[in-house]
Amino acid sequence: MGHVIDYDDESICQQAGYFRNSQAPITADMPLGFKLVPNPAIDRVEVILNGKIDGNFSLLINDMTGRSVFQSNFANKDVSFHIPTHFLSPGIYQVRIAYNNNYTEIQKLSIVR
Repeated sequence: MGHVIDYDDESICQQAGYFRNSQAPITADMPLGFKLVPNPAIDRVEVILNGKIDGNFSLLINDMTGRSVFQSNFANKDVSFHIPTHFLSPGIYQVRIAYNNNYTEIQKLSIVR
């Protein structure tokens, strides 16, 4: 107890359940999360933001090896949008919304056929 271990590989650490504290302060205008519907998905998934995002944000989809398979930027007016998934192989992916270059939220997405 009381030991601190520093990890620097974000993907591996998150898969193992280790999380590091964010360096950015949490403010009222940060996103409140998002939903992926349906999950598991077949041909497309709808991303629904749970809160208001002031400014632009990017959405990235990585496979479980960390390889980027999709990336797109969105404006704050978009509260819900569809992402095509027909090009993804069946499996598990990480969907990451990056906001203000220093705050991210991650959810897992399952693709089935």
